[in-house]
Amino acid sequence: MDLQINFRTRVLCLHAAARRLQIPERTLRYQASRGRIQGAFKQGKLWKFPVTALESAQGKGATQWVPYSHYSS
Repeated sequence: MDLQINFRTRVLCLHAAARRLQIPERTLRYQASRGRIQGAFKQGKLWKFPVTALESAQGKGATQWVPYSHYSS
């Protein structure tokens, strides 16, 4: 999938994107650094995520996360 970013594309910061996907910021940062979030890019030191990229990532299940509270010992 080839994403084109122009001045009309809505872009979210790491915090907002993580809240939208309901996953920890660290998990999203890790996945972006590994190239698992198509269209994610760094602007200086900050990660930016196009909304279209998040919608496609959410649909693929690329950002599935199970909280530790679901593990029982």
